[in-house]
Amino acid sequence: MEKLETRTVDDLGRIVLPWKFREVHGLEEGAKVDFYQENDTIVIKPSKAAVERTEPLIMARYFI
Repeated sequence: MEKLETRTVDDLGRIVLPWKFREVHGLEEGAKVDFYQENDTIVIKPSKAAVERTEPLIMARYFI
């Protein structure tokens, strides 16, 4: 595995993905990513499960 960059985790636990990675993988603001762990390696992949909800939420009200 080739090391491409080093980034710092901030006080809130965030890391900024380099723009070239975001550009290559089509990650725009608000894009979802999935995190995986393989032994001692962290893997970040664009989420394929980021599908918008098409059905309305069902809400129930109970009156007494």
